[in-house]
Amino acid sequence: MKEEGQSTLTISSDQWLVWKLEGRNTLEFYLNEQDFPYNLESAILGKEYTNMDAGKRETMIIKGILKPVLAALRDMHRVGIVHRDIKPANLIVTYEGTPPVKLIDLGAAVDLRTGVNFNPETGLLDPKYAPPEQLVVPQEVPRAPPRFVALLLSPALWQLTSPDRFDTYSAGIMLMQMSIPELRTGKALDLFKSQLYNTGEDLTRWKEEFGCQYDLSLLERNGGAGWDLATKLVRPRNFFQRGRFSAREAMGHRYFWPEII
Repeated sequence: MKEEGQSTLTISSDQWLVWKLEGRNTLEFYLNEQDFPYNLESAILGKEYTNMDAGKRETMIIKGILKPVLAALRDMHRVGIVHRDIKPANLIVTYEGTPPVKLIDLGAAVDLRTGVNFNPETGLLDPKYAPPEQLVVPQEVPRAPPRFVALLLSPALWQLTSPDRFDTYSAGIMLMQMSIPELRTGKALDLFKSQLYNTGEDLTRWKEEFGCQYDLSLLERNGGAGWDLATKLVRPRNFFQRGRFSAREAMGHRYFWPEII
């Protein structure tokens, strides 16, 4: 008998796949509603803080969404897996689970320990959230060797190419999108990415040229902590294939510290 909250799929008359229903809507669904982020306050924070300053309240909710995403990425990256498709449509809001937001859809994920889904000559990406390099590792990296060889070489490949920074760029775009009301629709995000491209993927330069068109107040709270984190994530790689924060480094950023006032 199927229990409440489970979904099933019949494989054959004597085989069934059963999985727990984690949630019904993705972050994208809530992001497109007019009352974001308040529509997720109870799910993320456990209750509503109606007497709190609006900016502080909204920032707390956004932090509560972003931090478990970074934690999930940190754990995936520790075992050599890069998700490659981090975006609101791939984050399910659980409402009754811990953490309250979970990653889904690993169809594009690459496992650098075994070479699964690894092809340095092709990319699979959503242009709204993908980094400018578009590939997890440089094209000069050879195709995946046999699995046992890949397992031996993957630690060195990880150190040389920092593939995890592909995912953290996407997390940075999500931080911008959640924090800037004008970016919460797909068309607006397309315009933002076009502006960012024209400024050399330099957020500081983008702010100088286009910042007046947007409400950056949530990012500028608490001494600009949100903006500083965004600039550490949404930026090109450097010569050493780094240049942007890892998920672990992002989680330790002062943006996630409690606001005193």
